Amino acid sequence: MDSISEQPSIINPLPPIPAKKSTGKLIKAVIIFAVLGMIGGSTVLATRIWDPFWSPFRPSPKKILTLMFEKMQAVKSSHIEMKINVEMKSPNPGKLAISLSGDSDINNPKEIKSETNLELSFIGQMNSGIMENNSLKAKIKIIGQERYFNISELNIASLNAIFTMMGIDLGNLTGSWIKFPAGNQSVENAQEVFLSEQMQKIISESQIYVVKKQMPDQKIDGQKMYHYLLAIDNEKTAQLTGDLIAEATNQSNPYQQEIIGIMGVGAIKGMMLEFLDKIGEINAEFFIGKDDNLLHGFKMEKNIDLNKINEKMEGVYNINFETTNSKFNQPVKIEAVLEYIDLEELFPLFKSVPFYGSILGTEEQ
Repeated sequence: MDSISEQPSIINPLPPIPAKKSTGKLIKAVIIFAVLGMIGGSTVLATRIWDPFWSPFRPSPKKILTLMFEKMQAVKSSHIEMKINVEMKSPNPGKLAISLSGDSDINNPKEIKSETNLELSFIGQMNSGIMENNSLKAKIKIIGQERYFNISELNIASLNAIFTMMGIDLGNLTGSWIKFPAGNQSVENAQEVFLSEQMQKIISESQIYVVKKQMPDQKIDGQKMYHYLLAIDNEKTAQLTGDLIAEATNQSNPYQQEIIGIMGVGAIKGMMLEFLDKIGEINAEFFIGKDDNLLHGFKMEKNIDLNKINEKMEGVYNINFETTNSKFNQPVKIEAVLEYIDLEELFPLFKSVPFYGSILGTEEQ
């Protein structure tokens, strides 16, 4: 059987795509992707899902800080956690730790309420050269003009000796609520001065800080925060101090006006400026909520050389201060103290201290 030879089939190649048409399609694709990218990027920036420092949609630090100070003035209740640590170096080394936590309610300016837990510890060498280990735990409660404290732990050697000499039983100081003498109208006036619109205006209009750096955003309790490093302007801070003292003096009682009058507001302002210049620049970190623009955190660290303040003093103090705020404008329950001991029952000698009534606000007007 004859084999049939098959002829190879000829495949014709596709015609080449014109270069101009191919290049045009590529350019169109690049443009489309670029436009989509710009739209997507702008959307991400505008919605602040991505919020870099250079974003045109990110508010300036000045705007955020101004808004924060305004909004904090409208806060009527909050919870605070505060820690202060001081390390004292030679000639009398030691460590001081203070922690505070509590709630406050200022919805009614005439009946401010607050309840605070205080813990204090000190380990170090006193001027006598003796090492001491002291501690204090207490609760402090304020309801309008009524002020109380309750000491659960008291271990301060120097105070123990003084109380023993005075014949005071320390057992009466621990575990019981102790009430300060009830104040008079001057205490209420002092609260109104502290919360007055004029005082708030003075504070809000005084920009005592300089933004040194925008730092990476942080999270506190799951909330995104602006994070700024600020430096205190010494001259403006001294000016603010003088303005606040002057305004408080105008609204205070005659005795307090006399004390401030003797010192002079100008002199107080000058002393403040001199002190700030001697201790050097003070930097602080602020954490401001991105959603609510409220101050959620504050942190600072400072080394202070006592010799720069006064040539007769020596030693270096390292101070760490940190505070967090939360539960803004949430309901606060601070109950009245029903069982307590009057301070004057424990310390009858206090009545003989000069200006005792004026200091506590119990002096008859």
